Amino acid sequence: MIEVHRVTKRFGEYLAVDIGSLKVPHGSVFGFIGPNGAGKTTKIKMMVGLLQPNTGDITIDNNHITHQSLEAKRRFAYLPDKPQVYEKLTGREFVQFMANLYHKPYTNDQLNKKMQDYFEIFKLTDKADEYIQSYSHGMRQKIAIVGALIHDPPLMILDEPLIGLDPPSSKLLKDILVDRAKSGHTVLLTTHILEVAEKICDMIAVINQGRIVFQGSTRELQASKGNKSLEDIFLAMIDDDAVPDEA
Repeated sequence: MIEVHRVTKRFGEYLAVDIGSLKVPHGSVFGFIGPNGAGKTTKIKMMVGLLQPNTGDITIDNNHITHQSLEAKRRFAYLPDKPQVYEKLTGREFVQFMANLYHKPYTNDQLNKKMQDYFEIFKLTDKADEYIQSYSHGMRQKIAIVGALIHDPPLMILDEPLIGLDPPSSKLLKDILVDRAKSGHTVLLTTHILEVAEKICDMIAVINQGRIVFQGSTRELQASKGNKSLEDIFLAMIDDDAVPDEA
């Protein structure tokens, strides 16, 4: 479980993030949704330890991301919005490196089987032994996803994971994330695509101007707003004059 309590982040005088409280439970797909510049990526970077909050606490399975960072980071895989992959490695070497980084006790046969399965699923088999520098943007996104999945993390933290994927790969990843949640794993993702939030997220947090203006399911959101369309509700909530539920 991810727990956030009274977290703020300032850049100079600008208050970029101000979260009162947030809990992401086990076995769920939790979505941060909001417009560009709402603070989604800043929140994610604090959760994975790439940015330090000015105030507040963030824990992952009771491990503080700042004070117990190694223990916390062993619990998750992080996929940024612009994945950084090692271009001088082949796809296979990169995935092997990611598995070894997390010290998974796979035998060589087990690891090779898992890699081959994912390469086939994401249609990377023919490119697995080519250098990543020759990959297209979409292929780089897919090999980064395989690298995040290969060590079977209890928690996946994904920042706009569908950007750059073709429709079949996008559908495939959504199915994988839902299946992982059903098996007891946890997925936290950011998106500005309402369809994604509606179809795969068990819970969402709508973010505007660095604050959470709603937490709950999409059905709860629609019910609270007179069952209007999700698009109309979302556009109203991110209006400059919208009042947050939390400070």
